[in-house]
Amino acid sequence: MRNIHQYKLGLGEGKKHLLEGAGDLSEYMLLANMHAAGVVDSPTPDVVAKGGVAGLILLGYTAKGAGRFAVQSAFVKFYEDMRSQLSEDQLQRMQWNPITAEHTLCKFSRMSKKRCYTS
Repeated sequence: MRNIHQYKLGLGEGKKHLLEGAGDLSEYMLLANMHAAGVVDSPTPDVVAKGGVAGLILLGYTAKGAGRFAVQSAFVKFYEDMRSQLSEDQLQRMQWNPITAEHTLCKFSRMSKKRCYTS
């Protein structure tokens, strides 16, 4: 499998884009699908942290306007907190990985905007 970290994913200087001219979200979604298909390795939590910021804020893991490293730390904390609350069987059935964690945060954020969730 190819290492997903060689691609930019909207983070880091000097990393190449998978597709020239692709936006960060399009590229991320393509790489997430490539991971699901077994073409590339799963990214680490700190690599996908950028996408789940709104969910992290809503859940109290970070504050609005937090810097990149604070967001990465918050995402890793969220990811590990979830891992600690679920059994190995649940983690496997959910295919819990950094990509599904980021997806969960994004969906949580969208649901909160539609008032599907109230705090």
